[in-house]
Amino acid sequence: LEVSSDALPGQVFSAVLEAINPLVEAGGRAIALRAQMANGEGRLRPGMFVRVRLIFEKRSNVLLVPEQAVVPDS
Repeated sequence: LEVSSDALPGQVFSAVLEAINPLVEAGGRAIALRAQMANGEGRLRPGMFVRVRLIFEKRSNVLLVPEQAVVPDS
């Protein structure tokens, strides 16, 4: 995982994913997860809002499609 916060611009922290809640928050696209990371300097504080990037694998030479370009077909 890559963890960043607007309160700490330009800083990216690494974390190891331990668990993901299978339920998505009804009011948005948020999920709860648990991760383990080093915070020896205490820069990250309890209750602080962070953004987390979940990286399953990195690939080169791939095509990315913006989410807005995908139209559901029911």
